[in-house]
Amino acid sequence: MKKIVLSLCLFAVMALGNNSWAALTDYNSGSMSTFTGAVIPGMTATGDAWAGGKISKGVSIDWNVKLDNETNIWVYNYTFKTAAANNKNLEGFDLSVGSAFNTTDLLSSSMTVYTTHDATGSGSTINLLGLGTYTENVGLLMGTDTKTVSGLKWEIPLPSSGGYYSFDLSLSTLTAPIWGDFIAQGLDSLDYYQAAWNNNLGVTQSIATNLPNIGSILTPGAAPVPIPPAVFLFGSGLSGLFFLRRKKFVA
Repeated sequence: MKKIVLSLCLFAVMALGNNSWAALTDYNSGSMSTFTGAVIPGMTATGDAWAGGKISKGVSIDWNVKLDNETNIWVYNYTFKTAAANNKNLEGFDLSVGSAFNTTDLLSSSMTVYTTHDATGSGSTINLLGLGTYTENVGLLMGTDTKTVSGLKWEIPLPSSGGYYSFDLSLSTLTAPIWGDFIAQGLDSLDYYQAAWNNNLGVTQSIATNLPNIGSILTPGAAPVPIPPAVFLFGSGLSGLFFLRRKKFVA
């Protein structure tokens, strides 16, 4: 029995060592854009500065999802950019999550906003507002043209001068990705709200695959995370050694 337990511990240590080489592996990346000539638009925008099909106008969002094979922690990265000619400040960003997602599933959150249009230069950190259901004005009439997202929300204040026109967002969670939604809000103009969202907003979410899903982006889901096999074996081995040692002392 003692040999079996020792073998399990040795195997677990070897497995953990091998897994360390595969930490933070790429899972999926993608992008959407309303810029003129975008190959895969996937999103809609309103307002003179954000709507697509106009020269020097438009917005884009990129995402990248990685998995830490040692800890089963998922890392989500998003970058939102606006056209250089855009003068409409960012006001907020909503990101959907799985229906069973709760704040304890979110290990870290970091949003950096920039006064540049391409998410470069020195930025300012914005804190997460909260988890809930948010309805945003996206069109001509307040309260009439709206879109709703259930998930995480960040509010972006106006800087002391100029405006914020792009951001980087990074999340780490215990939950695997699903195909989900987003809404980005810009400072409203005299005749229209500036807003952008994915074309499949409101479509039933599903567990993500590595296949493209045009019209949705990868967002944190709520799938249970299994204990890595190596960690399980290592824990089992330690428990076994403790049991054997205790049995020896009792005898």
